[in-house]
Amino acid sequence: MKLLLLFHLANMDNLGPYDELIYVPGRWKYPNNDLAFRVTRIYVSTKESTENGRRNWNIPKQVANFDYKPGPNGTTLFGVTLPGSSTPFFKASIKPIPLLSSVSVSFSTTMLGRWYSLMQPPLPSGEKPEEVATDKWAAVTPVLKGKTKVMRFVPGFEDGSVGDGVAFPRVRPWKVASVIQDGELDFAVPTWYDKV
Repeated sequence: MKLLLLFHLANMDNLGPYDELIYVPGRWKYPNNDLAFRVTRIYVSTKESTENGRRNWNIPKQVANFDYKPGPNGTTLFGVTLPGSSTPFFKASIKPIPLLSSVSVSFSTTMLGRWYSLMQPPLPSGEKPEEVATDKWAAVTPVLKGKTKVMRFVPGFEDGSVGDGVAFPRVRPWKVASVIQDGELDFAVPTWYDKV
């Protein structure tokens, strides 16, 4: 199962807006037969988050620019670009599904237990100072909760994908999205391993 997550926080810790675009291509099997997800591509809107995410959880964050635009009939258009570029490497939109999108239900990943766990490998350093290296494996089970509703997801590239195939994988996700409102995301202190 692949996961594509796009977070937009209007005011993170009273510091202003914050954004993340995350790609999780699936779950890996480890020597102890445990399965865990792994974040392989993630873009965020701040350098501080890049360094913290890499240092504290081995999350391979990189900085990008996020653009949200309202469209007709309740549609929201998303675009993500690399610094210094005006060409989006990620494009998509969401729009309400009549009647269905008017219903919200409470949701929490705690009901999934360890199924939602991450195991992140050590990271090499990147080109930017905030792209710090790490030398151990990090295991963590993040908790995501809030009110969720179903909306239609529309890929932005002509071939039906959301990524350009270079900065972001050329994936063709389902046409349905779970939109979490007033959500909370908590990354606990990870468990560190020299090897797995």
